[in-house]
Amino acid sequence: MKIAKKPFMLDADGKTPIGVRWEWSDGKTTEVLFSDLGEMAPWFLANGISQRLGDSYSGITDVVQARARMLDDLEQTTVLGQWRAKGGAGGVSILAEALFRVMKDNPAIKDVPSLEAIAEKVRGMDAVEIRAMKRKWASIEVEIQKIKLERALAKEAHADDDSDVSELFA
Repeated sequence: MKIAKKPFMLDADGKTPIGVRWEWSDGKTTEVLFSDLGEMAPWFLANGISQRLGDSYSGITDVVQARARMLDDLEQTTVLGQWRAKGGAGGVSILAEALFRVMKDNPAIKDVPSLEAIAEKVRGMDAVEIRAMKRKWASIEVEIQKIKLERALAKEAHADDDSDVSELFA
């Protein structure tokens, strides 16, 4: 049994977190608004970054692989704008998936590396290298956007809410 859910509280536009709500299994709730944290806000932020990026290499014992995995997660959240990126052992970034698809669909490339090999290569890249690669080959960014769209459509297809969104404007 889960003790509590911890959804982010969002601003009026529903795009930016403004706090966290604990929804306890006994039906009670606790809310913490960022604006109420005062001088402690940077400490919470530092702890959150440390925890988030530390989770990305959980279970990895090799320091080089751990650092690469953490940088991959950081790249996904900052460069690619994906907060819920797959991190940790065995995760494959959206960038690796996009590279694999672009290479696989290019008839000029005869020996396409495996997705795992591409993911390992991407984990070894830093943010500067990734930005340069995406600038040089626009097809990579296009494929990233296609993957994001596919994921959003799949998520929508599995949504529990069948209501008509036109009611928002009624």
